[in-house]
Amino acid sequence: MFSDPTIRSARRAELETLVAFNAQLGAETEQAVLDGRRLREGVRAIFDDPRRGRYLLAEIDGRVVGQTMITFEWSDWRNGDFWGSRASTWCRTFADGAYSGPCLTI
Repeated sequence: MFSDPTIRSARRAELETLVAFNAQLGAETEQAVLDGRRLREGVRAIFDDPRRGRYLLAEIDGRVVGQTMITFEWSDWRNGDFWGSRASTWCRTFADGAYSGPCLTI
């Protein structure tokens, strides 16, 4: 039995985890093989300039099991920044198959 997920901000040291999850997401959702170098640079750019967005990670029992990225969107109607959001499903499995629990949709 796994405990409830903990949601936290990603750290720069987790760049390779984010790259791997993004590559898997591209393959699963768009049948796309993403260029690893470009993907790595894109993930790094989020950490280099937080105005671009931020990554959140889901952890269960101390292991990262999912991610989402929040971007910012300018609203001329409200004269302010808002989180650009799309429905995100937090449902990843460990590469070693250690977790395949329920998904969390936000």
